[in-house]
Amino acid sequence: MKFLFCLLMATAFTAHALETDNYLSWGRTLPDVGDEINQLVQKQIEDVLQDSSPKENLSCQQITFRIADRFKTTPTRKLFEDWSVESIAEKMHPSTPFYLKESIYRNTGRIYLSKSGLSPNIQTKGIYFGVDKLSHFGSTGRRYLKEYLKRIRKGLSPDEAVKAAIRLGLSNEAMILGLWPSGVFSYGDMEANFQGFLFYKKMCLDEVDTYLAKESGRWKLVKIPDLRIFISPYWDESFNLSYRSPGTWAHTSKVIHAEYCPLLKSEEVQGRFQHYQKQNHTSFSLNYIAELQASRYHQAPVPTETQSVDKLCE
Repeated sequence: MKFLFCLLMATAFTAHALETDNYLSWGRTLPDVGDEINQLVQKQIEDVLQDSSPKENLSCQQITFRIADRFKTTPTRKLFEDWSVESIAEKMHPSTPFYLKESIYRNTGRIYLSKSGLSPNIQTKGIYFGVDKLSHFGSTGRRYLKEYLKRIRKGLSPDEAVKAAIRLGLSNEAMILGLWPSGVFSYGDMEANFQGFLFYKKMCLDEVDTYLAKESGRWKLVKIPDLRIFISPYWDESFNLSYRSPGTWAHTSKVIHAEYCPLLKSEEVQGRFQHYQKQNHTSFSLNYIAELQASRYHQAPVPTETQSVDKLCE
């Protein structure tokens, strides 16, 4: 039984997105890859629509989940990570996932990090984030939608159903998608999850301005998705701080203090953060998580109390 549990946990770890080190992008300017992201997403959607027969008479929910399955991360398929290495390696930093020795996680001793690699940084519309956020957007966003619809069927209001989905995300991040394997609870992951949920709702579940419409029994793409409207400054973990377990923080804080505190007040880093603050990306999820943190919710640890970079760099 113990062996089976460990096997299941190992499978879960490898089936989900990697950790990332956003500090490595400080002082660097990366080319915008927004167009490339949109092209990948559009192709996946169009392939699903092409493969779906009018005879199936798919409902809105059915076609949405069929599309979402294209973006789901599995032990054998990591769409966004594989695509980034194959198609945009020269536009990301580092250009390979195997950069542990360069990262803030170099001395944590986490086997998962040493075996799985880390997620490189990319940029669009001036926002720097790890490729792993796209996997959370596609894969855990799908989970949010599934949980949301389940709660709606049980009679919850839309707001309460969304809150239930967010709590599910917090639970996953506190266990198999974050703290357990890597010692990191990423609030950047949480925001990517929520934005993925909004993306899927916009397929055809929203009342207006949807991406899909049914014509002559076949679902068609009537509006081309632009993922840039969902990509948020809160995906950048050097801006939207992660909580790190005491052991992980003990090691990463030393690297941040030595290598990144000298850059914190630089014109480039401060300019980036000012750009972020002007974008007004407040979301339902950010506000609800803040409420949970204020109430000391057990699966919403507060990094700023003990792990503030501003305090670390004083």
